[in-house]
Amino acid sequence: MGSSNVWNTGSEINQVDFRNVNWNEAQRRCFNLNKARFEPIDSIHERTRYSSKSNRASDHYDSTKANISSIPKKYLPRSAVVIRVWDDFNYGLEDILHLRAMISELSLGSAGEYDVHLLVQVKDESKYPIWADEESYQRHVNESVPEEFRGITTLWSVTQMLMLYQGIHDTFARGPDLPIHGPYRGLQMAMQHFAHTHPEYEYFWHWEIDIRYTGHYYNLFSQVESWAQKQSRKGLWERNNRFYIPTTHGSWDDFKHLVRVQTEMSSSDPERLATSLLGLKAKTKTEKPIWGPERPEHEEDWFEVENDPVPPRSYDNDRYEWGVGEPADLITFNPLFDPEETTWLLANDFTGFNTSTGSPPRRAAIITTSRMSKRLLESMHRETAFKKHHAFSEMWAPTVALHHGYKAVYVPHPTFVDRKWPVAYFSAVTNAGKSGATGGARTSIFGAREHNLMGLTWYYNAGFAPNLWRRWLGLRVNNDGGEQFELTADESKDGEGVGGMRGGEGRMCLPPMLLHPVKDIVLPSEGPAPKENLPTSDPSA
Repeated sequence: MGSSNVWNTGSEINQVDFRNVNWNEAQRRCFNLNKARFEPIDSIHERTRYSSKSNRASDHYDSTKANISSIPKKYLPRSAVVIRVWDDFNYGLEDILHLRAMISELSLGSAGEYDVHLLVQVKDESKYPIWADEESYQRHVNESVPEEFRGITTLWSVTQMLMLYQGIHDTFARGPDLPIHGPYRGLQMAMQHFAHTHPEYEYFWHWEIDIRYTGHYYNLFSQVESWAQKQSRKGLWERNNRFYIPTTHGSWDDFKHLVRVQTEMSSSDPERLATSLLGLKAKTKTEKPIWGPERPEHEEDWFEVENDPVPPRSYDNDRYEWGVGEPADLITFNPLFDPEETTWLLANDFTGFNTSTGSPPRRAAIITTSRMSKRLLESMHRETAFKKHHAFSEMWAPTVALHHGYKAVYVPHPTFVDRKWPVAYFSAVTNAGKSGATGGARTSIFGAREHNLMGLTWYYNAGFAPNLWRRWLGLRVNNDGGEQFELTADESKDGEGVGGMRGGEGRMCLPPMLLHPVKDIVLPSEGPAPKENLPTSDPSA
């Protein structure tokens, strides 16, 4: 019995028509079969009620352990993987295959640890009044989403966010066509509301429909979460602010100590020494390691801080112990950089804070893809609703984590470049900010110099990512690759460079890597030919 039998019509092991699968039902059945592994929903509601603000601030609250999950140890936490999309998105064959793979590998493959959801923005609310009644809502789901994914779909709209988060002062940082409640500047609002209405999950992965991964998704997520949990809080924000390049930085321990030295030396740089001797004020701020909450200067900007985690000891007395074993409230795949003094266009896109003596401390991570804890998202939700605080979508979650002392971790992951750069030069370009970091200075890679990242496999506008994905699928890109190239060697080529490759070595083999953005992939597929509307002759013509 060979694998080819799968494709034989009438075979006992014939192929499955996945178009008829109800993925929501499949996820629910998987969870129900394994629900003994997870905390009962009634217990979650009770725990959530008990951990309200009044109870958390009681004498029994231990703020040094605030980040440790409050789930009973015999249970596993559950996570929602929320994939952002919009109602006029064209679901191509490759997009559908990718969504099926994510559900199979993350939800079904983990026995219910993850659930995959689609968070779909309704762009034209006047044409589609989804909030009028349940029938209108469901009708638009049916019109916008392939049948197999309709059960995992949640619709949202800008008007809905305006209703939920009223009274926010909009600075229109990017012009009147990009309001703060919209999907560009206020994307996290929809995630905040989604988390608020789904207490059954402890963590929420914010994912984008145009991300691809060449490995197994469960392996990626579980490894990333495990690594982040092992990280110590000492020097964490400073490490988060840098690209880790092993060839330049050595081992992870070497990197940790390098960052510590760079941070300590930043207060004694030549400019600071010279200005202090002359009795002048240096232009740049002294960098001090972040240890616990880094709150805004004005106490009026603080919000529900009584339950924020507090370091159990001083920074100097900690031996890289605090935070080890603590789940991260925020996980990102790009450095958490300081936008202050950079040329990043969105650095000052925040609102609701007192700026009479300067801007509040902030952090940002390019590409909103991240894992956020229930606690972080609830803080974001409440601070937006009650305090009218907000910031650009790539800056809001990191900034709230910074202000409240939540554990945030940038996870270095294999990233590839489309050309051969001298590694030392590449490292100097990417970590060109203040004191060897990525941010905090006009020389930051994030801003006017971000074109240096377009040749990578992971950035918001990386050109290398889609080309590499297409070649991995066996498609032809810029007249290179394709089926003929994979099957037949051209001995006239010298083997040097992309254009000189001989071919004949089969399909490209890649290690696991994240790729973004990948859009509009057209796969060759077998199936009935589309019907053609042939013109008919007019006898009277």
